[in-house]
Amino acid sequence: MVTTVIKRDGETVPYDTEKVRGSIRAACEDSGVEEEKTGDVVEKVASSLEEELKGQETVQTQDIRDRVLDLLEAEEPEAAQAWRAYEEGKEKA
Repeated sequence: MVTTVIKRDGETVPYDTEKVRGSIRAACEDSGVEEEKTGDVVEKVASSLEEELKGQETVQTQDIRDRVLDLLEAEEPEAAQAWRAYEEGKEKA
């Protein structure tokens, strides 16, 4: 089970499944996914992510991002696109 995340700047923080779920939810909402479906997408993607990360204690933020985007792309491509658009906006700011 993942307990630690290594951020881009090298800082380590505790893994927070609710933070990951919140990001998935925000991407779904930003892309216009219906509220009823959003919960299902969040649950499927977060559960799949946790299954993929099983056995690892430490993971890098980039690995989490890449896996979430792959899973979102399969479940709800518009949400994956919203996630990428959000990241692009952050980079420009």
